[in-house]
Amino acid sequence: QFVLQEYTSAPVSTKQNAPLIIKQENGNFIIESDDVHLSIDKQTGEITHWNFGGELITNAAIRPNFWRSPTDNDLGNGMQDWAEIWQRATNSAQSTLTKEPKASKHGVSFTLNYQLPNEIAELADSPCR
Repeated sequence: QFVLQEYTSAPVSTKQNAPLIIKQENGNFIIESDDVHLSIDKQTGEITHWNFGGELITNAAIRPNFWRSPTDNDLGNGMQDWAEIWQRATNSAQSTLTKEPKASKHGVSFTLNYQLPNEIAELADSPCR
């Protein structure tokens, strides 16, 4: 391996963080403190916007991915056919917020469920703790 671009991350702050505030706004749960602004869709439970330390982390929904692009070897064994169900699962999973965000001394927790197409599986996720 070789370095493509030098990078030094900002030092981690050891200061006591301000308490997290959870509010509802425009169909979203907003979680805020001094350093973070997180928006969670009230219906789907997906994180749709996230800023940390003044840096944009994402402004699109964070979703599970069950698919990867096939390689030449995969194409040779027909992966695009036998594994297509996982590509559909990635593109068509429907999520629902099942446990609203709640603050604790350790952070915020919430739970969402993903229903995968053709009822192949159901996924429960609790992304923040």
